[in-house]
Amino acid sequence: MKALFSIRSHFLLSRLKDTFSTQQISYETVENETISVAFENGSSYIVLTDHQDFLSEIADLKQHGTHVKILFIVDSNDTSVERFFGLMELGVDGIISSQFSSNTLTNALQEISQGMGYICPRFAKSLLDYFQTNKSRVSQLSQKELMVVKLLVKGETYSRIAETLNMSINTVRFHVKNIYRKHDIHNKTLLSRYFHDLVIDTPRAIKQVYNEV
Repeated sequence: MKALFSIRSHFLLSRLKDTFSTQQISYETVENETISVAFENGSSYIVLTDHQDFLSEIADLKQHGTHVKILFIVDSNDTSVERFFGLMELGVDGIISSQFSSNTLTNALQEISQGMGYICPRFAKSLLDYFQTNKSRVSQLSQKELMVVKLLVKGETYSRIAETLNMSINTVRFHVKNIYRKHDIHNKTLLSRYFHDLVIDTPRAIKQVYNEV
C-alpha cells in the first residue's frame, strides 16, 4: 500500500517528506483535482491529508470500491471530541496530531495498512474522558429508554420508534420525558448531542478506546 499526500500546510508537507525519506517509505503528492487519476491504475493507497473538504471526494472513491485508507492529520491544539466525531463520520481510518513523532506516524501507517484504525495517544485521551462521562450517562437509562434514545439520535419520529419497538406513541413520549428529566435535557437537539456516540459508526481503534473504559 502506497502513501499519497494531499496537504495544505507547506510546513507539514515538508515534515512528512522528511519523515518518509528517513523511514524509506515511498510516497506521492497529489492535488485535489487529480486525485481520481491517482487511483486509475488500481493501486491501494493510504491518503494523508490535513483538510476536511478533501474527505468527501475520497468517500466517493471508497463507495465505488477503490482501495483507499485515510489518515487525517489534525492540528495539535484541536482536541474537541466533536471534531473527532465529525471526522469519523466522514470515514477516516486514523487520526494523528500535526506534532507527530516518526514512531507515531509509522505505527499509524502500519495499523491502517493492516485494516485496523488508529488514533494517536494524545487524542485518544480526550475520547477516553468523553466516553467515561457518557457511559455514566447511559447507565442512568433503563433498557427501553436506551433503545428509544438510539432511535431518537438517528432522527426517527415518535411514530416510527413506536412501530420499531412495538409500543404506543404515548409510551414513547413517557420514556422521552423520563430521559429528559434524568439528564436535564429539554429538546431532541440537545439529546442527540448528549448521546451522539451511541449511534456513530466509529473506526475499530475508537471502539477499542470505548470498550476499555
